[in-house]
Amino acid sequence: MNTQALAALIAAPRHVNPAVDLWLDLWQKGPLSAEELIHASPQIEQAIQEGESEAEHVKASLHGLVISKPIPSSTVPTGF
Repeated sequence: MNTQALAALIAAPRHVNPAVDLWLDLWQKGPLSAEELIHASPQIEQAIQEGESEAEHVKASLHGLVISKPIPSSTVPTGF
């Protein structure tokens, strides 16, 4: 197994994608007027850019796990 990919995932901070976080905030506020949407436009654009960047990192991490070779576990999982 690619231990670097696994170690990177374990060390990565846990958080919500900025685009999803902003969507949740906007959704909780309810319907926004055109003026409010225009005012929030820079924040929306930034969240989209950061969200897309994070999505690419997630894809790269997943690819690293998919191409890694499996290794047998040194212990038997409880219940088996």
